[in-house]
Amino acid sequence: MTLTTPIDNVEVQYDIIFDRANYASDTAAGTALKTVLEASGNNSIFIRNGTYDLGTDTGVTVNADFSRITGESMEDTVIKFTNTAVLDLLAFTSNCTVENLYFDATPSADFDALVYATQVDGSIARNIKVVASSFVSSTTAVVGFDVVDTVFTDNVASPIRFCINVNNLYADNYGDDVCLTCRNINNVYLKDMASGAQNSSITLFSSCNIVNNIYMTFSADVSGTGTKVMFNGCEVVNNVHVIGGSYSWESTNSYARILSSCDCASNIYIDLNDVTGTSAGLLSNSTNALSNVELEDTTFSSDPITSSGGGYFSTGLMTRSEARNNLADDGEILVDTGENGWGFAQAGSNEEYALFSFSNAGVVTLIQNSANVVNTDTDGNLCIYDAGSGIAIKNRLGSAKTIRYQVHYS
Repeated sequence: MTLTTPIDNVEVQYDIIFDRANYASDTAAGTALKTVLEASGNNSIFIRNGTYDLGTDTGVTVNADFSRITGESMEDTVIKFTNTAVLDLLAFTSNCTVENLYFDATPSADFDALVYATQVDGSIARNIKVVASSFVSSTTAVVGFDVVDTVFTDNVASPIRFCINVNNLYADNYGDDVCLTCRNINNVYLKDMASGAQNSSITLFSSCNIVNNIYMTFSADVSGTGTKVMFNGCEVVNNVHVIGGSYSWESTNSYARILSSCDCASNIYIDLNDVTGTSAGLLSNSTNALSNVELEDTTFSSDPITSSGGGYFSTGLMTRSEARNNLADDGEILVDTGENGWGFAQAGSNEEYALFSFSNAGVVTLIQNSANVVNTDTDGNLCIYDAGSGIAIKNRLGSAKTIRYQVHYS
C-alpha cells in the first residue's frame, strides 16, 4: 500500500523539485538535500522517489523559510540515516507541513526523526513511515507537531511525543511511551512490544487528554522488571481492545496495571491470560467513571479494581469474567463491592454452580444453585458471600478447583 497526499501540477506548487536521478549516488543526493533544506529563500520542496542517504550522525536543521516538505510517496521517498550518538534528524523551528516520507534508520543511539524543540501550532506530519534496523530504547518518530495523521513505525520505542492531534498510528516492536503527553489520540494499532523494551518500566499511553479507538495484540508475554501500565494519567480512555489470549501482562518485581490514575474509561475489552505483579489491576487510583468493561478469561494476581485516590463507579453495564485455574482449597476470589449486580459461578467441570445476585451492601442472594453452594463461608461448599472487603467466591470443596465466573454490574 502506497499512501500519498494527492499532488497535481507539481512544478507549479513547489519552489524546488528535488530529484534523486540528478545525483550519482544516494549519499551525494542526501548531502545535496541537506544543503537545500538548511538554505534560506525557499518556501516549499517536492522530493521525488529515491533514496537520500544523510550518512552517519548527520542532522538537518530545516530553515525557517520552509512551510512544506513533500515526498512523492511514503513507501519510496526514503531518507536514510545512521546514528551512533543522540540525533535530531529533521529539526524544525517554524510552522511546517511534512508529508509522504520514509525514514530508514540504522541506530545505535537515540534519535527523533521529525522534531520541534517546542510544540508549534499549525505544524503537520502526514503519511510518515519510520523503520529502524534494531530497537533502541529512546527513539521517536514525531515530536511536537500540532497534527499527526497516518504514521507507521517499526522498532521505534516511542512513536509520538508532545503532539496535539494524533490520528492513525500503526506501531510494531514498540517500547515505553507509545504516545506521551498528547491531547487527542484516535485510531491506534499496536502489534507487538519489542523484546528489548521489556526489562524496564513501561507506560504505553501517558498524560494524554483523550485516547480513543486503541487495538493491541500480543504474540508473546510482556514481562520483566519495572512497572507495566497501559494507560496512565489520561483524562478519557474509550474503546480499547486488548487481545493476548494465552499471553501475560506482567511485572516480576513491581505493579502491573491496565488503567492507572485515569479520570474516565469506557468500552474496555481485555483478553489476556493474566495480569501479574506486586499489585495487579484493571483500574487503580482513578477518580471518576469506569463503564462497559469485559474481562475475557483474564486472571489478576490481586483485586482488579482498587482505588486509593478516590472512588470508582460503573456508570453503565460492566461485565467481569474469569477462569481461575486450580484455585486451592480455601482460596478465594474477591469481586468488587459497593455495586449492585448479578452473576454466575461454576466450580470444576460443572460440579457445583450458582446463579446469584448481590446488593451494594454486599448481600448475596442465591437464585438457583446446586447442592453444595451457600452464601456463607462454610466448609465443604462453593461459598459466595459478603467478605467485608468485597463479594467473595471461595473454594471450600476440599481440593483445588477451576472456578469460572461472570459478574454483571448495573
